[in-house]
This record gives sequence, structure tokens and C-alpha cells, in this order.
Amino acid sequence: MKHNVLIFIRALRAIAAMALLLSLDMAYAAEPGATVRNLAVASTEHRVALVIGNNAYQHVTRLNNAVGDARAMAQELRGLGFDVIEKHDVDQRNMKAAVREFVQRISNGGVGAFFYAGHGVQEGGNNFLLPVDISALSDPSALPDEAVELNGEIMARIGQSGAKFSLLVIDACRDNPFPKRSGRSIGATRGLTAATSAPEGMVVVYSAGVGQQALDRLSDNDRNPNGLFTREFIREIRKPGLEVSEVVMNVRKRVKDQAAQVKHEQTPAIYIQADRFYLTSAAQSVTNAAPSSEEDKLWATFAPSMPCDYRAYLDQYPQGRYVALAKQLLTECLEPVAGAVAAAGPRPSAAVPPEPSGGVPGDAETRLWNQAKSGGKRAQFHTYLKQYANGKYADLARAELKKLDDRDKQKMVKEETERRLDVEREKQELARGEKESWERAKAGDSKKAYAVYLEAYPKGRFVALARISLSKASIAGD
Repeated sequence: MKHNVLIFIRALRAIAAMALLLSLDMAYAAEPGATVRNLAVASTEHRVALVIGNNAYQHVTRLNNAVGDARAMAQELRGLGFDVIEKHDVDQRNMKAAVREFVQRISNGGVGAFFYAGHGVQEGGNNFLLPVDISALSDPSALPDEAVELNGEIMARIGQSGAKFSLLVIDACRDNPFPKRSGRSIGATRGLTAATSAPEGMVVVYSAGVGQQALDRLSDNDRNPNGLFTREFIREIRKPGLEVSEVVMNVRKRVKDQAAQVKHEQTPAIYIQADRFYLTSAAQSVTNAAPSSEEDKLWATFAPSMPCDYRAYLDQYPQGRYVALAKQLLTECLEPVAGAVAAAGPRPSAAVPPEPSGGVPGDAETRLWNQAKSGGKRAQFHTYLKQYANGKYADLARAELKKLDDRDKQKMVKEETERRLDVEREKQELARGEKESWERAKAGDSKKAYAVYLEAYPKGRFVALARISLSKASIAGD
């Protein structure tokens, strides 16, 4: 039963994506000079983004990619209709001023996006983003004076602003920039602590999980100007019709898989406290009726998750209504084009089933069937059935489509299993982080130590014990 429900939900999402693609193409047709990336229908929502990239640290290790990542992200957010506040190499005073401006502008129903690339550390259950004028600190108590607290100064303020929706993307999971003194340093070795207290209406994404390091590049030969997380995030938010939680889960999977290829562990951490929200707001207002023309019906058979299939549309309708959008989606196709295959040498053809009695090898129907069978693509079988619904190979075409459906179902089950395992691992990481925080509180055995735990984990497993211990410490006059 649960499996059937999952399939049904995925099907609904696919239908929504198709409706959005249709609406986007209509917007493009209305303005032939527009670029595909800016096709999102204008929204009545007030959208504001704050994008910060810090490279030029004055007293701790400088970074290379943070400003470039910020520039790339700002460009993408502008394309999604955000009014972007973009800051590079910001000191603490200006960083806090930018946060105040951002929170004020998204208050009372606005939509906000916050992106930060730079150094960040965790200390005492809190996360701190580091401005470029941060000192080479050795005393943890100085962090609130020189850094910007993510939990209290940014997340809490956004939560209190009355914003309709907010997305926080934090690419700060790098090595701890502070020097070790007397056997320890401020914060953990790397990474941020879990965002367990994210307010309602917020989605928080860290570029790596608790204690992990985010990769700036995959190898010495990697010439991409953006870090692994940012490049994959940009890739996903360009795709129309995806809800925010789908975007961030796709990013998580792609980053994890690519990092694993270079034997590195990087699994972006995701904390969702919001209802469904589309960055491409047209998805909320599409009212298109069912496809009416043959071209519309063929277009409706495609899905953005299988971008290579759009070649079949371009073959059938080289001057069609959806040509521009099909070409844009084909940029996501990782398969070689026909010319590249030919250059690499002939590829063995897939076996063609025996022709039914009476089939003529050179007739149009048989040629189309052979192309579909050789390519093995869903769109090609649909193209054949559209022209020859009762043809010689119709039953075979439907059988091939059923095989593809079965394959997709198996893939969905596998992905769902992997997702559940990831969620379980995330829960274990959170539990481990809370346990460590509680042990530090017990070791400190003071009002401040217990208060730090309670602030970080207001609904944690040890809350009752922490409150009792806090009361005892207060009575004792600590």
C-alpha cells in the first residue's frame, strides 16, 4: 500500500512538472528575445535574497571559491525573480547591517533566500558565520562579539519576521580556520552543528553534513569555477517545475554521488520546516487544459528527469512550439549526440525483433520501429504508437513501454530506500551531536553550560535533566 501511494505521489509531481513546462514555453513564445532561464512567470510575492561570499579573510585562512559561488548564486536568484542584496568580503558591521536589511524587507509575508559562502564554525551548540575581519581567536567567548550567529541572529530573526517562506543555503563546511592553542581550537575540526531549531516556514541546507568538509573541486583537473555544492545547487534550481524540497534532495544526492567518486564523504544536510513551495511560482497558477494537438500530446509524454528524450520531439517537430524549451532541457542530457557516437566508431545496434509476417524491411513503419527499438527510449515508442496505434509492432511497442515502466518503478523503490537510509543516518548524526552537547554541559556543570544545551536543543532528550541541573546550579549560586 505504501509503495502504491509513493508511486501515485510521484505521478502527481510529474503531471505538475509537465503543466509548468507548458506554461513556461508559452511565456517564451510571447517574448521571443527572452532567455529560457528567465521564463518563470512573474509572481505577486515580494522576493528578496541576501547573498554573501567571503574570500579575503584578514587574520585567518583565505578562501578561493566563496565569492565566485556567491556571484553565481546571485545571478540564478535574479533569474527566479528575487531582488538580490549581494555582498562580497564583508566585515562584521556590514554583514550584520545586511542581515537587518534583508529581514526587514521580507517581513510580513515576503519570500526570502539567504546564501552564505565562507568560513563558519560551531561552538557551544551554536553556529557562527565569520566576517572577513574576524581575529585569529583563541577564546570561544569572543565569537559572539566578532562573528555573526546563524541560529540567533539570522534564523531566529527570519522566523520572527512573518516571512511566508525562507530558504537558507549555507556553504561554510570548511576546515576550522582558528589556530590550536593549548591542545584545542575554537569549534569542531570542521563543519556546522545541526539546525534542529529551524523555525516554521524555513528550509535550511548545509553544503555538507555534521563534521564533514565541503569540496571546492573534485580533482586538480577540475576547472569549474564553483565548488561542488554550489554548482549542483545551480544545476537543480534551473529545472522548472520542482518544489523546493525536491530541489534540495536532488542536490543532496548528486553531491553525495560525485564526492563518493573521489572517495570523499559529503552529504548535504537538509532541515525542512516548511510546506511545499515552488521557486518557479508559475507552478502554483497553471490552469492549462489537457493537450489538444498531436504535438501537445507528444510533448506531454516527456519528463524533465529524462532530458535525452527531448531529441525525439525535435526530430518530429523541428519548428514546433516547444523547440526552445526542448533545446534548453537537452543541455542536461549526458548522452553523446549522434555525431559524437559516429566519431567514436560504430556502436553495436540493439537487436531488432523479428518482423511480423508481411513486414517489408524498407517500409516507413518498419524503419520507425527499428529506430525506436534501437534507441530504446520511451518517447520513441510513443512516437511509433502515435503514428501506428494498430500497426504491426504496436503490441511489441507497448511491451517495451511496460518494461520501461517496471524499470522506473524499481528505480523509485531503490531511491526511496536510499532516502530513508539517509534520513536515518541524519537522525543518528543529530542524536550524536545532542549527546556530545549534553556531555559538555555535564562536564561544565554550571548554569551557563546547561543553558547552552537548552538553547541548542529546546526539545532534546535530556531537557528534563538539564532543567533540573540548571535549577540546582542556580540554587547553589553558580
